[in-house]
Amino acid sequence: MASSSTDIEKIPLYLQLAGLIREQIRNGELAGGARLPSIRDAAEKYGVSVGTVRHVYTILEQEGLIIVDRGRGTFVRNPEQHDQASSKKIALESIDEMLNILSINGFSSQQAQILFELRLRQRESMTRPVRVVAVAKSPEERSILGRSLDTIQQAEIYRMSFDDLISSPERIAYGPDFLCYPISLESELDELNLREVKRLPVSIALELDSALKLTDSLLGQKLGVMSVSRSFMSVMHAQMKRIFGDILSYESCLLGNLQKTTDFIADKKVLILPVSVQDFIDSEEVGLIRQAAREGQKHIYVEFSCDEGSMIYVNRTVQDRYRELRSHINDGG
Repeated sequence: MASSSTDIEKIPLYLQLAGLIREQIRNGELAGGARLPSIRDAAEKYGVSVGTVRHVYTILEQEGLIIVDRGRGTFVRNPEQHDQASSKKIALESIDEMLNILSINGFSSQQAQILFELRLRQRESMTRPVRVVAVAKSPEERSILGRSLDTIQQAEIYRMSFDDLISSPERIAYGPDFLCYPISLESELDELNLREVKRLPVSIALELDSALKLTDSLLGQKLGVMSVSRSFMSVMHAQMKRIFGDILSYESCLLGNLQKTTDFIADKKVLILPVSVQDFIDSEEVGLIRQAAREGQKHIYVEFSCDEGSMIYVNRTVQDRYRELRSHINDGG
């Protein structure tokens, strides 16, 4: 779903995907009766979250372009099931009736246009997911945030580096409902004075299974801890100290320099690395680490996630916003 066009990139992912499928239906690329991919398969195909695809299918179903048959799948509606010309006529007649009622009640054409556009914006809010921007300094932290937030069905997640936020804070001034970030960025975000968007700080912690791996016979070993970024290395140091206090001795090194990595791992019995590390280093460095493992070096891949308390709070806040969006129009807001 990525695009090189600046204008396209400003369009929410769910609108881009809905437009793509809508055009494929209208130009015949997706014929009537054609089966669409399952929500999970479509998410993998287009590189978006499951929640994004679910919202897209809901919109297209409301437009009468597809049929969601629970238990069977999702299908393109046949032309005989959806007469576009007839639907257009009905829509125009409904608009005429609405305009007549407004005129009788003293509204001018300009006032009617303002009210109509207001209602359209409100309805767009009713159908869109909750927009959450995940901001962090390191690619590892952005990956952790995105993976945790993707479990919230009603949210559409956008990832942004902290450097990008500093250089262009106006990018989140309007549009996102929430800014989600590691709690360690709290004071730096305070300095940016981002009043337009609500903030959701979260704590990143080592998962229990990974903590248990670390406690298994590490004392007395020649240990090395590796990470891609300096900021995530700080996270790893903090978690190592939380588990072992000051009794565990180890050395640390940043990945990204083949010669430094070669020298660092040469005398280590055990390497501790983030589980997603291979997504952020080049193939030569991946090969070097794998070769060391084949030669008997023990590698422990540890996984981090947003802690349970943080996610309960984030989930509840997103759910509240989701309900607010859908009740807004009923309140006449």
